[in-house]
Amino acid sequence: MLPNLPAFLLLVSVAVRGMIVIIILIVAVRLLGKRDVGGLNIIDIIAILLVGNAVQNTLTYGSGRLDIGLVSSAVLLLTEAAIVVLVARHPNLERDVIGQPTVIFSDGYMDRRAMKEQGIEEDELLEAVRAMGLNDLSQVHLAVLEENGSISVIPKEK
Repeated sequence: MLPNLPAFLLLVSVAVRGMIVIIILIVAVRLLGKRDVGGLNIIDIIAILLVGNAVQNTLTYGSGRLDIGLVSSAVLLLTEAAIVVLVARHPNLERDVIGQPTVIFSDGYMDRRAMKEQGIEEDELLEAVRAMGLNDLSQVHLAVLEENGSISVIPKEK
């Protein structure tokens, strides 16, 4: 139900709610660890759809009004763009918001603590190794979980 506010204040309220929601979602996604879109499973996709629906209702007060939907969408996009600019201008902030590469395997040592923190299973590491045309971890010098959730594998020199 829409609050009983003048039209301008209603749209300002929707804008503020939009900024709060996107900041909370970015923090939540950051806390959940790195994972690329290709690594999403059906549960992840269902969760994204449900969050999208919940956020839509929160942002628009459950209203189907076009002006409220447009303001909500614009605020989400502009807030995301502002965060991108802020992160680009402040590299230390980028590490906190976007993340940084994480070494998960180095010269025969699998860093299980780092893998657990990032939500990476051994099977995912082995899959990345095989994708590089290698047979097993004995052929790997270094494996790094990148900011985008992909795993880079550097083979040992022959």
